[in-house]
Amino acid sequence: MFDKTNEGLVAYAKSQVGKPYWYGAFGNTSSADLLEQLSSRYPSIYTTKRIIKAIRELNLRVHDDVGLIKGYLWSKTPTSGPIYSTKENLNAAQFYSRSDNKGKIINVPHIEGILIFKGPSEASINHVGIYDGEKYVYEAKGFDYGVVKTPFKYNEWNYFAYCPFITYNTEAKEEPLKELEDKNTYKIKFKPGTWNIRKSPTLSSIIVKIVDNEAVFKSSKKISGWYYIDELRGYINAICVNDISGSKDNAKIYRIKMKPGKWIVKNLPTNSGKNINIVDGDRNIISAKKENNDWYYINEFNGYINSNAFIEIK
Repeated sequence: MFDKTNEGLVAYAKSQVGKPYWYGAFGNTSSADLLEQLSSRYPSIYTTKRIIKAIRELNLRVHDDVGLIKGYLWSKTPTSGPIYSTKENLNAAQFYSRSDNKGKIINVPHIEGILIFKGPSEASINHVGIYDGEKYVYEAKGFDYGVVKTPFKYNEWNYFAYCPFITYNTEAKEEPLKELEDKNTYKIKFKPGTWNIRKSPTLSSIIVKIVDNEAVFKSSKKISGWYYIDELRGYINAICVNDISGSKDNAKIYRIKMKPGKWIVKNLPTNSGKNINIVDGDRNIISAKKENNDWYYINEFNGYINSNAFIEIK
């Protein structure tokens, strides 16, 4: 119907924050006639209390959770009226099942416009939101909330999927990077195997060269677990390195108290690293490696945890 993209989906959702939630709506302008239609169609949902509330919300653009997605798909602009399409008239569970690229929330890609879902199982999905690829979710949360922007938390969502009706720019969001020991010179020897040299220090960056031997190079810069190889004009991840001369190992042992809750373990000290585990908090752990001010390597978990999971670090 219209050319639709993942960036456009997030922009549309942002523009609707603060607007009311009406069950069964998809970007319609609220009116007495629409309220009568919806309350007649869904009498068990439109209780007297909700109808009274809705009467105070006339002449506004309204959505339910999946209607926030359909409102974008069916509207030329965030203010134009939606044009109904049978093909895209799906519920939340159908958006998930129709997608060719989906899975558990622990594996969600940090890409703008990914759909995220709640439900006890893939067959019982009951709510959908729109992930911005970084820190937030946009969702039509319910009658008492309307369309809201909420912090993204792994333990509040269950599944993710690419929306099947839009085009994705699949370059993952790159987190702001903190440079470490930038003035040092490092002598690096690669582990046996084939390794990718990337344009920027993130796994989502393009590959500029492939190294397939135990070569030795000099690095003039280290950024959040990545080494810049001057000769190759690109970055190699620290996990590919077998021998580093000139680096300063921090031998301090960190004794850490974790906050209650569930926390993500990453394979790399960066938000764009792969999620390798979810662990329970409210425990004492030990770290022998502090990658930077935000990430600690936990031997017990064989991965990195961000310091926002910690109450105390000694």
